[in-house]
Amino acid sequence: MDAPDLVLPAAHTSVLARAEAIAEQRYGMAAVASALPGERDHNIWLHVSGGPDAVLKMSHASEREELLLAEAALLEQVAPSGLCPRLIRTTDGAYSLGTANNWCA
Repeated sequence: MDAPDLVLPAAHTSVLARAEAIAEQRYGMAAVASALPGERDHNIWLHVSGGPDAVLKMSHASEREELLLAEAALLEQVAPSGLCPRLIRTTDGAYSLGTANNWCA
């Protein structure tokens, strides 16, 4: 028996367009989006104009917001060690957009 394919198909162009709009509106970054693989989330590579590239994580709708915020808080504590990605907060200082979208760079 073949193993099930757990990786989401490549993000649809509408998801990529939404990611670009989120980058501009919520993070103040002009970026071109391209899809990365993911098991439950849409992971979007953002090629940022005039800055370092970043990754936008668009979590599955079934993920609980409090769990995602706890994950973000843990990443922020560990990131200075260089062992994990550094979170980039929104322009208003949030980890999340309320729909479980987080940046990782």
